[in-house]
Amino acid sequence: MHSTLRRFALAAALALPAVVPALAQQKLKYPKPQPEQIYEAVTQPAVPAGGLAAYAQYLADNQQYPTAALQRGAAGTVEVTFVVEKTGVISNVAATKPLDPELDAEA
Repeated sequence: MHSTLRRFALAAALALPAVVPALAQQKLKYPKPQPEQIYEAVTQPAVPAGGLAAYAQYLADNQQYPTAALQRGAAGTVEVTFVVEKTGVISNVAATKPLDPELDAEA
């Protein structure tokens, strides 16, 4: 009987390395989350907290014309693209038509 127990233990020890990886490779019960979709156009645009008037005031209070650009006489409109996340955070900001390095950075 003692020898039978040893054989069983040996067989289990040898089979264990083959069984454990197979169990670990089972499919997940929950699907992986899909990456967020970025919309090019929306039917209902995002509105800043406080409304557009408050946002315009925020820009007026916080935007500063770069001194170096002013001294060079650099002027114009910098067009930018950005993503408004579901949380309202703005990300992926980029100048679509770069004008001047300092003006682009301030925009």
